[in-house]
Amino acid sequence: MAFLEETDLLTSVYQNLLDVIKQEDETIVQFGIDSALEEAQAYLKDRYDTEVIFAKTGNDRNKLLLMMCRDIAVYNIIGISNPGIDYEDKKNRSDSARSWLKNVQKGTSKPSLPVKPEEEQVTIIASGSNPKRKQHY
Repeated sequence: MAFLEETDLLTSVYQNLLDVIKQEDETIVQFGIDSALEEAQAYLKDRYDTEVIFAKTGNDRNKLLLMMCRDIAVYNIIGISNPGIDYEDKKNRSDSARSWLKNVQKGTSKPSLPVKPEEEQVTIIASGSNPKRKQHY
């Protein structure tokens, strides 16, 4: 079992529409799922223990993260074909999921996910200065 499976997508897209898109090629759906999980891991890997998070299955999974990954995966899959799917809705949901992941990455949104030990976390230090002043005498 994986963190996100094809059956999880059925809460966002009907099975018959998935069948039209994949046309008996299971790799299409799996590629959409894998790319969504990879994208989520890229956002979370600096602060959160992604190996533990994405190893969970069934009811042990974080529901909010599961929903966000599902929305991104569905958007990735429907890019191949759009058989009667509300494309704008899926795009908005995917954009919202990406926005949430960016907020988690920044630390402004704090989901209940396993955090890496402090020594393994990547610390980002921002630097800069004030604008240069011009002195006129």
